[in-house]
Amino acid sequence: MSTNEVIIARDSKVMLNNENYTLWLIPIEAKLYKTKSLNIVTGAVACPDPEKDKENARLYVKLNEEAYAEIVQHLSPEVLAYVSSSLPTTDKFDGYKLWQLLKTKFAGDDITSKTTALKKFLAVEYESRSFSRTLHLMTK
Repeated sequence: MSTNEVIIARDSKVMLNNENYTLWLIPIEAKLYKTKSLNIVTGAVACPDPEKDKENARLYVKLNEEAYAEIVQHLSPEVLAYVSSSLPTTDKFDGYKLWQLLKTKFAGDDITSKTTALKKFLAVEYESRSFSRTLHLMTK
């Protein structure tokens, strides 16, 4: 592998479309973790009270807005169209609200979404005989 191939691979982005949420999720979570905003968008950390902790409240808002910008840069045109029609204008630049919207649409939290995801997973067909043999040997 040449050096140019490595650079190209590092510069590529996984853009979220209507079919690749799980593939998109890992790299975007890594980016948000690196920018210290993953806990904000997932709701693990709530916004501090601006009256009691003005400095951390400002930092929270800044990181939340930066997370929004990072996520938007990794959305395909069709998902951007969905976001622009679904996310209220009051939630613009709110990374947490955007994350929740995307999670609800693509991951779902209800039993129907989970059942559908399980059916898709179980319906995977393996075309490579060597993979099938390896899988068979692992289960023995």
